[in-house]
Amino acid sequence: MEKPPTPFLSALKYAFIIGLVSFIWGMIAYLSGWYLRNWANYVSYGILLLGIVLAILDYRNKRLGGNITFGQAFSAGCLFSIFYGLLGVLSLWLMIHFIAPDMIEQILQATEERLIAQGLSDSELKTAMEMTRKFMTPAWMSVFVIGFSLLFGAIFSSLAALFLKRTPPEA
Repeated sequence: MEKPPTPFLSALKYAFIIGLVSFIWGMIAYLSGWYLRNWANYVSYGILLLGIVLAILDYRNKRLGGNITFGQAFSAGCLFSIFYGLLGVLSLWLMIHFIAPDMIEQILQATEERLIAQGLSDSELKTAMEMTRKFMTPAWMSVFVIGFSLLFGAIFSSLAALFLKRTPPEA
């Protein structure tokens, strides 16, 4: 019995395409200052979900002949999420080291302003900002990018697999 094709090519193809879309969105968000607003994160979730759906559809329709099990769809989505997360780390490093070296400081400043607006005391503010600074390094941010991709990738892959699975008709 012949082994079905793996989701590797579909996942990799759409990770590059959606990774580019995500990088362009990141540049727009940075240049406009939107990256400092909470709503901009939801666009990132949407981009991730779009990529997962496209990778699963490509795998199902072009590589599996139109039928896909929940497990196959889920694995295609998760594999996409891994590639997407790795490309996200690369994009992050490009942004922080070459394109927007002031980005981390701007995020810290916006965070401090939000905490002040919440009415934190001076000692609470100092403690919160010390903790925030510890995690606002390129290495920790890379961990968060990978974690974001894996966690939400698994959740979105499950949902997409539920809707996109298709079994062959019984003969």
